[in-house]
Amino acid sequence: MQQRTYESYIGIDVSKAKLDVSSSGAGGEFRVDNSEEGIRDLINHCPEIKDSLIVLEASGGYEQLPLKALSKSGFAIVLANARRVRDYAKSQGILAKTDKIDARVIRRFGMHSELSVYQAKEEGSEIKHELLGRREQLVKLVVIEKQRLEKAPGRMKASVERVIKLLGEELARIEDELERQIEQDASAQEAIERLSSTPGIGKTIATQLHVYLPELGHLSHKKITALVGLAPFNQESGTYKGKRKISGGRFGVRKCLFLAVLSAMRYNKKIKLFYERLIANGKCKMVAIVACMRKLLVILNIMATKKVAWRD
Repeated sequence: MQQRTYESYIGIDVSKAKLDVSSSGAGGEFRVDNSEEGIRDLINHCPEIKDSLIVLEASGGYEQLPLKALSKSGFAIVLANARRVRDYAKSQGILAKTDKIDARVIRRFGMHSELSVYQAKEEGSEIKHELLGRREQLVKLVVIEKQRLEKAPGRMKASVERVIKLLGEELARIEDELERQIEQDASAQEAIERLSSTPGIGKTIATQLHVYLPELGHLSHKKITALVGLAPFNQESGTYKGKRKISGGRFGVRKCLFLAVLSAMRYNKKIKLFYERLIANGKCKMVAIVACMRKLLVILNIMATKKVAWRD
């Protein structure tokens, strides 16, 4: 969490081509290109690095260039959730929406909110993250093309088959590169081997959990479940007591845990018995599966903390 106050706060509204900047310091308000040259201009306008907190709004990937460049320059940076920023604007009665107004709102949001400062990934970790992301894209494309193949007219099948073959070859190249990256990282190998010792978790899901959840083993059980989006939140007001619900978090990690639990319900004695007990107590299947995901995550967090493999 944000541990100190800063002399100046800088809000940046990110778009594909431009960065709208609002600074509480001497920089004022200005616009630069969302490019390496534009970011150099931004840095020249900014106050002293040690006294500034930069707040960027996530913008579908367009924020990655300024995020990485400003982080390398030594700035403290926060990557803010767009929905939280918009909710803050409404709470302040700011209904108008322009790029300049948004930059101003982002800056004020950073000044009045407790936020986690962005921690840049190590180069090896970032490469693995990018390779896994590309692998998921290719897998989705292969599935789509295979679905097309089932319904393709005879004269089109050869074209679809060529595309599937090409995607398969590229997928194999990406997986080989990912394997090489892991082989060069002893700590990654150890962590993936530890995770894959869990019944129900194969090497692919273990790799995804290691890359997408580097905080595993470094946070408390409550914090790790909240980070992933598996912590149920109360829905109560006065005499009304609604069902607790999970919300937010890292969708990619939840997807991995969901697949792991579906397998663990068959092959993992601890998770299987826990699931059956919940069903016997009247829980619906989806609620029981989510509870198993949370339990599995807590166990994996213990394993990562103590650096031990699975034990029944």
